[in-house]
Amino acid sequence: MQKILSVLLLLISLPLFAQETASPTATASTTNKKSDPLFEVSAGIGFRDTTWKHIESADNTTMDFRIKRTTYSIIEGDFSVPKIATKLGFNAYQDMDKNIGKIKQFAGYLGFSKMTLKTEGGKFAGHAHFSGRITSAQKRDVDFDQKYSLYQVEIWPMDEIPLYFGLRHTKWKLPTEIALIDQGRDSGPTVFDVDFETSFYSLIFGTDSFKYLATRKEDDSLGWGLMALFEVGFGYGKSKIGQKAQDASVELFNKRMTEKNPAVMALHTTGQLGPSYKFALGPARLSLGVGYDWNLLMVINLSKEAQNSTETSPVAYPNFVYHGPIVRLYGTF
Repeated sequence: MQKILSVLLLLISLPLFAQETASPTATASTTNKKSDPLFEVSAGIGFRDTTWKHIESADNTTMDFRIKRTTYSIIEGDFSVPKIATKLGFNAYQDMDKNIGKIKQFAGYLGFSKMTLKTEGGKFAGHAHFSGRITSAQKRDVDFDQKYSLYQVEIWPMDEIPLYFGLRHTKWKLPTEIALIDQGRDSGPTVFDVDFETSFYSLIFGTDSFKYLATRKEDDSLGWGLMALFEVGFGYGKSKIGQKAQDASVELFNKRMTEKNPAVMALHTTGQLGPSYKFALGPARLSLGVGYDWNLLMVINLSKEAQNSTETSPVAYPNFVYHGPIVRLYGTF
C-alpha cells in the first residue's frame, strides 16, 4: 500500500511541477485563451472481486475445472502531451488474497492522435481434474499457472464520442478436455489435454465512457454519469493440441485425430457497467465508479470431420467467463 500511495503522490506532483517551471513567455502570449499544458497526468486505483466459471463442457464431460475466486487491487495511470497528441498509459492488477504485490495482469498502451497501440499479459492459475481415461504418461490432477498475451490496435475516429474499432491478436494456453467425434456421430469420449493452445486474430469494437468523462476538464462533466466499458471481438485462428492428448486418442480409443492444429473461431467480450460520480477537488477532477465487470471467451472448433473408422474429429472446450463487482476511482490533475 505504501508503494501505491508513493506512485499516486508522484503522479499528482508532476503537473504542479510543470506549472511552476512553465515558460513565462508562453504564459504571457495568451491573453484571452488559456494555452494547452505541457503535459497532463491522470491516475486511478480500484478493486475487483473475480469469480471464474467454465461455461461449456463436452456431452460426456469428465473434467472439473476450478480457478479460485480472487480479489484484485487495480493501479492505472496516463501521461499525455496534448500539443503533439501523444499519450502513454498502463493498468496493473495485483492479487490481494495471495502473493500480495505480485502483478497478475498488466497492460500498457501508447497513443498517437486517433490511434492507440495496446499490449496486455497475464496468467490463468487454477486446478483441473480429469476423471476419464488417461494414459500412463498423463496425470488426472494438474495445478496450472499459464500465461496469456494480446496485442491490439485501436482507432478512435471521433473526439466527441468514445467509440473505437481495431484489430487484436490473442494467444493463450489452458488445460481442456477434447471430445473425440467419430464419423456420423455428434458426441464421443474425451481425452485430457494440459497443453492446449490457441492463437487468433479478431476484429474488435468498443467504448469507454468512464475514462472519457473522467479525463474531461470541463465543469459540465461534473456530477452523475455512467461507467460503461464494452468491447466485443470476433476472431479466427488456429489451435494446437498437445502431443500427450494425441497419443491418448490412439492408445485408449485406437483413433487418430484428423487434425493436430484445428482452425477455430472466437468470440470474446469485456464489459463494465454501473453509475459514476465526478467531482472537483481543488484543480483535480475525480471520478468514482461502482459497477459489475465481466469477461467472456468462447472458442468454436472447425476441425475436419472423420472420414473413416480409424479417424476421430477433435473438439476442444476451453470456454470460460470471469466476473464480479468492481470499484474504480480515477482522477486528472
